[in-house]
Amino acid sequence: LFQASFLCGLLLFWICIYHGLRQTERRFLTFYLPKLTIVGPLWFSAVAMATWQRANELQDPTYSYKLDSSNFYNFKIL
Repeated sequence: LFQASFLCGLLLFWICIYHGLRQTERRFLTFYLPKLTIVGPLWFSAVAMATWQRANELQDPTYSYKLDSSNFYNFKIL
């Protein structure tokens, strides 16, 4: 959870920094909202997969994501 949040926060930071070099006016709807619509789904899917993996590991201690890749393929379709 921390790793996904950190990486998505870092991505959002760098996108805002590079775009902010050219644009001086930074309203929320025109500057930050498009970036949040890009980073938000990435963060949500990373957190959902990490939560799913953690729940499976707590339910079954012998669970291995390498052996159970069919559920991740189903999530990929969504």
